[in-house]
Amino acid sequence: MKKRFVMRVLLIPFFLLLGIFSAQSNPLTKMQPLQDTSLRAKSVYVEYGGPSAIYSVTYDTRFTRSNNGWGFRAGVGFLPSQGINNISVPVQVNYLLGSTRHFFEAGAGATFFHGNQTNSWFGPQKEGSLVFGSLSAGYRYQPLQRGITVRVGMTGIAGPFNNNSVAALPHISIGYRF
Repeated sequence: MKKRFVMRVLLIPFFLLLGIFSAQSNPLTKMQPLQDTSLRAKSVYVEYGGPSAIYSVTYDTRFTRSNNGWGFRAGVGFLPSQGINNISVPVQVNYLLGSTRHFFEAGAGATFFHGNQTNSWFGPQKEGSLVFGSLSAGYRYQPLQRGITVRVGMTGIAGPFNNNSVAALPHISIGYRF
């Protein structure tokens, strides 16, 4: 009886350790790295709101081979208003704070806007062009390698529209990281 008890006490930890070490050496059970540093994160997404005013298609990339840190985004947007399509070109430098897939995103930039501001929410001005500044903050879900990207947050814009106004716009976007 004592011999069985000793054998159980010795064999159970032995088999537990054997299982743990064999699982760690098996390539199928190894954990994926928390950060894929082989490629820089690049995304294309469609956005509602944000620095382009209403609708936009935007390209976003990191400056380094990382999923987070400093990056750049540029896009083309349009603001339909009473049958007139106003065009915008938002450009921002942004920073992603976080690890793995969930990030706080902060950005600053400028947007070139051309169209008929008289018939848009930009106010009682004539047809022409203007540039306004933007500050953005929000949440970003971005996969480690390829997949769906989601962003949601707020963007503040300030410029020479509607008697030098400041406006806060929500933004939501969905895209693809490649």
